[in-house]
Amino acid sequence: MKLNLSEHFYSVQGEGKHTGVPSYFIRTNGCNLRCEWTNADDTKTKCDTPYTSWEPEGKEVDLDDILKNIPEQCRHIVITGGEPYINKDLFNLTKNLIDFTTTIETNGTIYRPTLANLVSISPKLSSSMPSGRFSEMHEKGRINYDVLTHLMKNNDYQFKFVLNDSRDLKEVLHIKDTLKIPTEKIYLMAQGTTSAELDSRRYLISQVAKETGMNITDRLHIRLYGNRRAT
Repeated sequence: MKLNLSEHFYSVQGEGKHTGVPSYFIRTNGCNLRCEWTNADDTKTKCDTPYTSWEPEGKEVDLDDILKNIPEQCRHIVITGGEPYINKDLFNLTKNLIDFTTTIETNGTIYRPTLANLVSISPKLSSSMPSGRFSEMHEKGRINYDVLTHLMKNNDYQFKFVLNDSRDLKEVLHIKDTLKIPTEKIYLMAQGTTSAELDSRRYLISQVAKETGMNITDRLHIRLYGNRRAT
């Protein structure tokens, strides 16, 4: 089975309910959105994997070659991106990984059936709007309530919301109420690709969590390795 990937590597899950779990990451290439955040100082931050979206870099990789690289002690696999649900062979990929505990990380805009154990859904808020030629595409596609409903109905799931500033909370609560998402399934995460950026939003995240009862998730991989590609 051939996969169009940006990279695959062994690390630890840095976000959500499986934070800290040693995991093998299969990063698919390509995304249907183009996230970009405006910081308080008016600088711009693109998604932390622009090589899967803004400037996609991929190559064909045989699944057997990936499986050979997974350490024997590793029992968790994370299929991430980009946007994994672009891949029409996603069901077959999860079928081939049935002996592992598999998480798929998605922006929640495309639905396909899979055999994943957990779908980690990260809807993109209006603060992720890019400037320039991708803005209309991003705005039209970033929230799809029909797809989100299907993902929730047919999978064990968690929601991760990236908070850039306090204005994001209103949108998070609207999505939560519209979909009737249980509070315990929601994780709030600071926007940032450095420890300093994450720390600058730490107080905001903690206050929102206390006010709403939602969970906080850090970005452990940023703390451990910085925002760099696997080598």
